[in-house]
Parts: sequence; structure tokens; C-alpha cells
Amino acid sequence: MSGAKEKGQPAAVAYCFDRHFAPYAAVSTLSVIASSKTPVAIYWCVDQRDTQHLAPYIEAIGKKTAANIQVVPVDVGEFLAWKTVHHFTPATYLRLLLPEVLPLDTLIYIDADTLVLGDLSDLFAVDLGERVLAGVPDLAGARVSKIGRTAGDPYLNTG
Repeated sequence: MSGAKEKGQPAAVAYCFDRHFAPYAAVSTLSVIASSKTPVAIYWCVDQRDTQHLAPYIEAIGKKTAANIQVVPVDVGEFLAWKTVHHFTPATYLRLLLPEVLPLDTLIYIDADTLVLGDLSDLFAVDLGERVLAGVPDLAGARVSKIGRTAGDPYLNTG
């Protein structure tokens, strides 16, 4: 998942969530579609047990836009023993599998509760060189994060 998006290819945007975050993912997806000046391919990576709960949200989005949402069912079994608290569910860890379940050259992961208010095309144009991952410093989160960091070490939200 390194390098810039190839010209002519839709921008790939992925979400990872469980059925409880489906309403938020639907709103966020609509915000991506409304803000995009270029075509986007939307991937919803979800716990395979939750796919049947997504139909109403996909149908509602389909009534507002011609976007095609591709549901990617994933087995969260390996994450069931991992620590979960509040909104950190086994589905939270699905983002770790994105390179495996969506082997694309370029992909933007967006948290299900994020509103996108601008076009993402500039992000897709960024050449990461040899890097396979990039993040954006979260200035607000740095004040409340309990993750220990050295001075000057930026806080990158997991989303």
C-alpha cells in the first residue's frame, strides 16, 4: 500500500467496523462521496457475523448516490482474545488486516465516526516512497492521550 494512486483508478477508501458502528460508517461514507471530486471505491471491512446488518445502510446510501460499497467480510476470530474495552471491539483490530484483505497499492483508512469535509484526492497523490504507512498528527488527541511519548514525538490517532 505504498506510492501514489494510479491515474484513472478510483480512490480506495476503507472502513473497519462492527454492526454497532454501521450508522456512523454510513454517514461517514456519505461525507466521503459528497466531498470527492473524483470517483471513490468504498470498502466496508466488517466482522463476517455482521454482514446481514448492513443492508439497510447500504440501501439508504444507494437512494442518495450511485456509489458502490463493497462489503468485505472478515473473520475476527484471531482478535476475540485481544483486549477489548468500550469502543475497542474485535472489529477495531480489522484495520491491521487491510493489506491482506485489500491488497491495493494505495488505500485510505477512515474511522467510521469521521466526517470528511474535503476532497481526498491530495492524499492519494502523496508518494510515500518506500514507506507502507502514513498517518496524520492529531493535535487535539495529543493533549488527552495516555500513550507515553518523548518530547516532539507526534500523536497519531489509530484511525
